[in-house]
Amino acid sequence: LSLHDALRSFGLDVDQIATLPLGWSPNEGQGGNAIGASWTAVERLTVPFVDPITLKVKGAQARALTDHKVRWAGLSGSGWSQVGLFDPIDADEHGPVVVTEGSSDALTAYASGLTAVAVRGASLSGAGVVDALVSLDRPIVVAGDADEAGRAFTATLVAELTAHGVHAGALELTRGTDINDWRHECFTAGTTLTEMRERRRATAEGRPEPTKQDVFTQELRAAVASALAAPHRTPERIAGGVQDVPTVAESTTGPLYAIQATADGAQEPDRSEERR
Repeated sequence: LSLHDALRSFGLDVDQIATLPLGWSPNEGQGGNAIGASWTAVERLTVPFVDPITLKVKGAQARALTDHKVRWAGLSGSGWSQVGLFDPIDADEHGPVVVTEGSSDALTAYASGLTAVAVRGASLSGAGVVDALVSLDRPIVVAGDADEAGRAFTATLVAELTAHGVHAGALELTRGTDINDWRHECFTAGTTLTEMRERRRATAEGRPEPTKQDVFTQELRAAVASALAAPHRTPERIAGGVQDVPTVAESTTGPLYAIQATADGAQEPDRSEERR
């Protein structure tokens, strides 16, 4: 995997690549106490972590450009930032922030024009991470991976942020196991109904046909909006003990939700009236 291919795998265009303070790390030499053997074992793409509060680089992660058991390596020791801010120049300064596990998904969201914050790992959802996210004073959509650790990461952060008065929601993955995997599946899948619809609209309006990146960007942005628009995502509803319950119905941007307050958590709603 070349450095260029690694960058393109996130969907970054030439201008975005030039804007980000990314780097390259050779597989040689000693990196000091903060950089371990896994980091220097292979060539890596280095991704600086910009602290959301100070806006200074206070950490980094590095992606292996060849096969290695440690795909993403981090800095050892304390004092490094647990989160990294990726904020597009043209992003809405009041728009939502997508919080991800690690840099890969954050870079993919950034390439779609969304502000993203990468957390170094799913186990990091404590006070330091929460304080950094609260300081942004923006709606937050948490996008943990589709595994047990990722779901716990998402649930914990959404609950903590809501308790701090932040409008927070959880991203519903409509494809893949994380945001970057979602993009990959979008690129390798056949033409979707959404894509056909957008192509017809573009032709009618005299615009270029949408690319796969355009389709993925639209899907991701719709899912982010849906996460914040759903009634159960508001702090008032969560504080009141109202649970979200997935229904059978599906929309083009993700699942529709029925709202039902229960004492023991979400239960499948009674749909007997709908079947009559």
